[in-house]
Amino acid sequence: GWSYSGNGGGVEDLDLVLDFDPARLSPWGERLVNGPGGLRDTSRTASVFPAEEKAAERSARRQRAPVTPRQIKGMPWVR
Repeated sequence: GWSYSGNGGGVEDLDLVLDFDPARLSPWGERLVNGPGGLRDTSRTASVFPAEEKAAERSARRQRAPVTPRQIKGMPWVR
């Protein structure tokens, strides 16, 4: 990966999402997350999470709305 979003100066192709919208992966973000050998295929649950967590609980946790940069106060890119 490189940058979440907002690159300029000719390196915009390295953004993972479009317009800081986590629901809109860029082509590079799609490749990095969902492509062959990407994060979805190769990541594993960290050992700090309970092994007995049920699939329904895991699914509910994944479906929570992600925090976007605009929701984080005090960050320089927030206008």
